[in-house]
Amino acid sequence: SRVHLGVIGDSGTPAHDLAVRSLQSRDDIVLTKSTQEGFGLTVTEAMLRGSAVVASQVGVISLQLENGHNGVTVDPNAEDAEWVVELGSLVEDDKHRRRLGNQARADILERHAVDRQLIALVQGLTPFFSELCLE
Repeated sequence: SRVHLGVIGDSGTPAHDLAVRSLQSRDDIVLTKSTQEGFGLTVTEAMLRGSAVVASQVGVISLQLENGHNGVTVDPNAEDAEWVVELGSLVEDDKHRRRLGNQARADILERHAVDRQLIALVQGLTPFFSELCLE
């Protein structure tokens, strides 16, 4: 019934990190309007928590979020009005917001869980070790 918007400053400080953790543990929607991004850790954390994510379609975020499947992506050069429309649609539609958040969590657990990463690593190294053992 209410929307709270927050901007967190002091990036890289302990106070910033605490504020991010505190807000992310209670959010329904996360908006990140990056103009450049390597691995989108903020996006990953929000997805893991089952939040709906609206993010710039830049860097690895383009690989993390599939528009309409597990989040919403917006051209980083889009006008603010487009961001408002995307955010507003999630605020208004609980079912769609929950579906995106649930799918986001499932995708992160499937792709980035430690056991999945370990299995992929072992499978990737198996041919290498097999060749060593044969020589």
